[in-house]
Amino acid sequence: MGVVVVWSLLLLIVILVLMIILIQRLLKRGNRFWTLNRLKWLSGAYLLILLLALALYYVLPIKETSELRTISYEEAEQRRLDFYRAVEQGKLAELEQDDFREQWRFETYVERLYIKLNKTVYPEEMGSELIVEQTDDTEGAIEVRYIMTPTVIERLDVTDQLDTPRVDLQGEHLFIHFPDHQELRLAHFSKAFTIKQFSAPEYIEGVSSPGASALYIRLPQHIELEASDNLPIRWVGQ
Repeated sequence: MGVVVVWSLLLLIVILVLMIILIQRLLKRGNRFWTLNRLKWLSGAYLLILLLALALYYVLPIKETSELRTISYEEAEQRRLDFYRAVEQGKLAELEQDDFREQWRFETYVERLYIKLNKTVYPEEMGSELIVEQTDDTEGAIEVRYIMTPTVIERLDVTDQLDTPRVDLQGEHLFIHFPDHQELRLAHFSKAFTIKQFSAPEYIEGVSSPGASALYIRLPQHIELEASDNLPIRWVGQ
């Protein structure tokens, strides 16, 4: 903050010097319109606006939003690494609670379960892993959790703005509806200051860090899972 103040004051001094030089040249030309009093009033008004703008610059908020929280790329990457490590070790319950976006619980007495997708999806197009665990602690129910680590664009966590899959159980069929491709539009607001007329405008560069995601399906031990061979199912806890 101190460095910014120093540079802002230096820029004001440079502008003042340039205005003095311009005033001297105009007066030497003998132009009747550009009298000394008029130039003084014009220069004084412009400098007053600059000083007021400089004072307001440090009062108004900058690059903040009431809807999206900021997160560093380093934290997002660490959360993603923790996700893959938890998948490899079968310790998904140890992930951050914020990473569990949705959950479903289905009471059922079926002995066989078929996984059906809402459309034909190749493994590389799914975007989410299918993780299955068979356990005795679900009290006979099928539990499904959607896990997703933060997706970051320009240090903004946009994870909550992304559509999540929908899961539904109908008889022996567990239907998974993956969302279609989604378009996000972000607006970037920053403080306006008169000195910025001399600097280049700022744009959103579109730097992003996608999060890792998975559907975590927990089945009772007595249920036999039936799924097509092209589904990339990862078993844990076995």
